[in-house]
Amino acid sequence: MLSGDQLNAYEALSFLRRNGGTLTLRIEALEQMRRHRQLGARDREACGVLLGRFFDESQRVIVEAVTEPQPADQRTRTRFVRSNMHQALVEQVFEASAGACVYTGEWHTHPEPTPWPSSRDRVAWFEKLMDSRIIVDTLFFIIVGTRDLAVWEGDTATRTIQQLTYVTPHEPTDETVNEGTSHA
Repeated sequence: MLSGDQLNAYEALSFLRRNGGTLTLRIEALEQMRRHRQLGARDREACGVLLGRFFDESQRVIVEAVTEPQPADQRTRTRFVRSNMHQALVEQVFEASAGACVYTGEWHTHPEPTPWPSSRDRVAWFEKLMDSRIIVDTLFFIIVGTRDLAVWEGDTATRTIQQLTYVTPHEPTDETVNEGTSHA
């Protein structure tokens, strides 16, 4: 779990993965998600997908961007249904990056300070892990609360989900982003 103070302090956030690698959220992606926090009593739940790259034989993952709520999304205070517009955006990014930047998971908001997945969230996550169209071994799930942010990692082979631990602030440089080979 990452507190609101930590969210405001850094250029990028890193989390320790179950395989010993890291998941890094670049500031641009973090800001895109935080813009949609449910701070008002009538704010609707927001959702989107994570777009990132896998490096170092998938030990290191960098989330570079996210899709944001689209006009055709169905949204209430505690529920959302993503429209097909998100898939079109994923395909555009995939094509523009020559297949290097891929779907790496999903994010959404909760109207609570410290977010925790609902039973509906967990069912949706397990359904994603079983989706045969998924081309990566790991998916990430982020919930943005009104104060904190929490991240989970799902393994598509074992269909297990584990919450990730925040590690240290990290600003990926051009050098660290370009080292290693990215994998789709």
